[in-house]
Amino acid sequence: MNKETVRQYFNGQVKLAANTITKVIAIENEFYQGIILRCPGPTDAVPNTTEVWIGKAAVTDGDGMAIAPGETMSLPLESGENLYAVTATVNQVVAWVAM
Repeated sequence: MNKETVRQYFNGQVKLAANTITKVIAIENEFYQGIILRCPGPTDAVPNTTEVWIGKAAVTDGDGMAIAPGETMSLPLESGENLYAVTATVNQVVAWVAM
């Protein structure tokens, strides 16, 4: 990932069910600048109410990295193939942009 700019990007959102590990990005494109994740917060129309935990396919709230409502996370990944999320509360959202 050594390019400073990119010609295209991809974006989307995933809505999570409670206690269900969910793949964040379903596309298989290669990314050059990484991935930015964001959970809707108090200033958004429909905010998350609790943390979302990010990690590999077996992520839990005990070993994942938490994103609280309104926070972002940047990951220098070339692919979203092993990026999953889980939360304890229904209808939490992770928005993402990959470049």
